[in-house]
Amino acid sequence: GNFGDLMFGIIRDPAMIRYLNNDRNRKEAPNENLARELMELFSLGEGHYEESDIKEGARALTGYTVEGNSFVFDDRMHDGGNKRILGASGTLDGDGFVKAILSQRACAEFIALK
Repeated sequence: GNFGDLMFGIIRDPAMIRYLNNDRNRKEAPNENLARELMELFSLGEGHYEESDIKEGARALTGYTVEGNSFVFDDRMHDGGNKRILGASGTLDGDGFVKAILSQRACAEFIALK
């Protein structure tokens, strides 16, 4: 399958959202767990992102939550402000975050090595 599709699926997977506490990720208090694991374990590996990328990625993933066993995007919890992640900038949401990751050469290298 397509690795990009997998990445877009991860940020919408209710089990991942719950396990990494993204259901508690709100614009007033961003939770960095999903953003960090998405970059470190699933796509880039250590050393290919900065702490600021994690913080901004967490902001991009605000509002990605669950109701019951289904993914929902709660716009009231989302931080719609400008962000800068891995060189991409704008009012990035989770999809913009994933696109920024996928555009990195380190992502292709990380996946090829796996």
